[in-house]
Amino acid sequence: MATRLNFTKRDIDTLALPLPGKRLWVYDSKVRGLALQVTSTGAKSFYVVRKVEGRTEFIRLGAYPDLTIEQARKRAQAVNGEIARGINPAHERREKRREWTLGELWADYLEHHAKVHKRSWREDEGQFRRYLQPWATRKLSAIKRTDIKALHARVGQDHGHYAANRLLALLRHMVNYAMRERGIKLSENPALGVKPFR
Repeated sequence: MATRLNFTKRDIDTLALPLPGKRLWVYDSKVRGLALQVTSTGAKSFYVVRKVEGRTEFIRLGAYPDLTIEQARKRAQAVNGEIARGINPAHERREKRREWTLGELWADYLEHHAKVHKRSWREDEGQFRRYLQPWATRKLSAIKRTDIKALHARVGQDHGHYAANRLLALLRHMVNYAMRERGIKLSENPALGVKPFR
């Protein structure tokens, strides 16, 4: 039988810790699915625990006390709203974690597209190494048009307009490849709409 409480700071702060290696789950009596996980070391985190699409999902909201009870309740209500609309927030988060980084896209693009279809693939390799290596660990969805505009302008100023436009074209092709050939879902290609130098 799950323990239910009307979450208050006093109740949460005075919860008995479970045995070493065990976890205690306590559920809020006010908001459906809102739970607090307590570890034997005293770490406490809020979750929404709900059955979604026939499977029990544990959707982490944040650590207590960094996340207050009221903030946790608001976030839990938002998650419950998503579930009511047929969205599985846990699935969305798993997809996000699985999303490629720019470095992973580059490795795939180089082997399966550039080397197969482009005689100039070594130039692409040089461009990636010179200008895009610092972005290798960034998730694709974290690369914004403003980032690309700034990089394009900097490369244009330091290395010339031709080099900047080649880099812009490479980025555009890579992201198009990710979306069309690899089924990566992005709201848009951030390299589109960045104006090349004349």
